[in-house]
Amino acid sequence: MLRAPAFAPPLMEAAFILGISRYGHRIRRAGGAVRVGAVMDFAPGIHFGLSEDDYFSVPALSASGVKNLRMSPLDFWARSRWLNPAYEDDNEEPDSFVRILGKAYHKRILEGAEAFAWCYAAAFNPDDHKGALDGADDIKEALRKHKEAGANVKLSGKKADMIANLLELEPTAKILDVLQEIYEQDHEGKTFLPQKYLDKIELAAAMIEKDPQLSKAFIGGMAEVSIFWVCPTIGVPCKARLDYLKPKAIVDLKTFANKNGYPLGRAIDRELGYNRYPIQSAWYYDASDQIAALVKDGLVFNFDESWAGTTEGAYQYLRALKEGYDKTFLYVFQQKGVAPVAIGRTFGRSLTNCQLAQAQCEAAKQTYRQCADAFGADPWLVPQPISAFDDATIPALWE
Repeated sequence: MLRAPAFAPPLMEAAFILGISRYGHRIRRAGGAVRVGAVMDFAPGIHFGLSEDDYFSVPALSASGVKNLRMSPLDFWARSRWLNPAYEDDNEEPDSFVRILGKAYHKRILEGAEAFAWCYAAAFNPDDHKGALDGADDIKEALRKHKEAGANVKLSGKKADMIANLLELEPTAKILDVLQEIYEQDHEGKTFLPQKYLDKIELAAAMIEKDPQLSKAFIGGMAEVSIFWVCPTIGVPCKARLDYLKPKAIVDLKTFANKNGYPLGRAIDRELGYNRYPIQSAWYYDASDQIAALVKDGLVFNFDESWAGTTEGAYQYLRALKEGYDKTFLYVFQQKGVAPVAIGRTFGRSLTNCQLAQAQCEAAKQTYRQCADAFGADPWLVPQPISAFDDATIPALWE
């Protein structure tokens, strides 16, 4: 097994072969994992169902890492949770509502309505239960009526005790606290979102699923596929997490806020350049080149046949990956806001922008290798020489 860099605490993980499929694939499932620290060990393979946290904890270079190295090696070090011991303080914010919505949106689009319903539900809405008793005063008033009718009941105490007393006297009483508790128990383990946001997510999904072309984008493949490999020329550990992997396509879902009101095509062009998406495309093409060999070597982990619908469908999918078909990179861009228009754009390997991005990826691998060797877990501080300003590079902001 390839080893992680010496500065990465390992994840000791036992993997066992589940068996040989009818198509000759060795399918493995990870088990008996013992985490040491917060970093996972690096090993080549294709992982299905790997959590986002575990993926980010693997010590390897990614597309976002390439972008960080373009800024500076120290930016890469500071933004790597497996290098920077203060990563959470420096980078992490508690899950904001916007981030929670983003995860829900991705779940719905990439994995479909059924998978979404297993994880998300509408938040309990008191307005759906008109006439239900709400608050201690309502409970006391209901108890008072029973007392006036001759019941031996106290009209004071903790709210929970008063609710229990009322239900003993009136089992069919509609009490908002009780209704909410039952509702949340029925949806235990799910993330609750206000109905208006669920409606917006469904509208966004409909814009894709009802489009005659884009409706095919997120079928026939698997969502959130993590790939780990070693660069054959430079020897650095690499990783990529694909939104959606099909035998002949990589599909990536992007949202954009068209605040300046550009025509959508122009807005998407600007979004592509501003966010350095060509680097991601080039990096994912590199990842896709590794897939066939990884499948042939049996380095497929946690592949659940149920995700493909049927056993036959599952092994057809793996067999197709093993063929190593050339893949089209498809971006599905969706506008944020009240008009979630969705537009598909392919990004070909022959584009000059893709080739330039590939060169930047290769340069980043070299920088990664040099800094890992030179600094290990210490901050990747590469001194920069003092230089002079040049009129040709200074924006005329003073005008």
